[in-house]
Amino acid sequence: MKSNLFWTKVSLFALALAAACGGQFDGDADDPAYGDDVVGSVSSAKDDSNTPFPTRLANLPVSGWRRIVNEANLVISTQRVPGLALDAVQIVTTLGANIDTVFAVLMNQDRGTEWLPNCAENRIIERVSRAEQVVYHRTTSPAFLVSPRDLIARSRVRITPAKGRIEIAAEDIASHPRAPARPSGVVRVRDIELRTVLEKLAPSRTRMTQQVLLDPAGFLPSFVVNALATTSPRQTAEALLRKVRETSYR
Repeated sequence: MKSNLFWTKVSLFALALAAACGGQFDGDADDPAYGDDVVGSVSSAKDDSNTPFPTRLANLPVSGWRRIVNEANLVISTQRVPGLALDAVQIVTTLGANIDTVFAVLMNQDRGTEWLPNCAENRIIERVSRAEQVVYHRTTSPAFLVSPRDLIARSRVRITPAKGRIEIAAEDIASHPRAPARPSGVVRVRDIELRTVLEKLAPSRTRMTQQVLLDPAGFLPSFVVNALATTSPRQTAEALLRKVRETSYR
């Protein structure tokens, strides 16, 4: 049972990450609405610092985060959130890759199944603007007796070139005319918010801060899932680091 819940937590964190990153957000190279600045160098990108973002995570008090892992290159914290069974989770790590490479991996969800645990489907169903899109994401069943999940999420990107900073945020939306109907046996997640911040520390060093707030829906023992909160972020960060080291992203 513990193994099942471990993979459930990994799947839920990956679900949130995929929702925030969305599909491959590079658009058509000839499409002026999406231009190649989205996946090009952050230093030459347009300034999107005024893009509106979800606010629940941003409004959590900084003093409310409790560190549960404090290692040289990995800090994981949790925080109780009124009205939610699961704690919000924050992970801070430094990746040995430039910020553009990390951003490219996160945004290329056509290859998300190569590293996101239990990723069955992930696609953009609407490009709202250069900095905003609507994504459909579905996981496989992570373990016996644990139902697969899906969600519809609105994802936004905010780039501040002067600060060498990229922010990606997502929150669930109830429905979308282009979203598929919920498959039989799949539980739809309807309360999720995620925020990822990439900060350029050096040409080949990027700090990544991720915050996740979600209600996975369906039946899951919240006290056990919360106890495993340290495992899923670590697995996801390690998988991301392996992916950014691939030559295809360099």
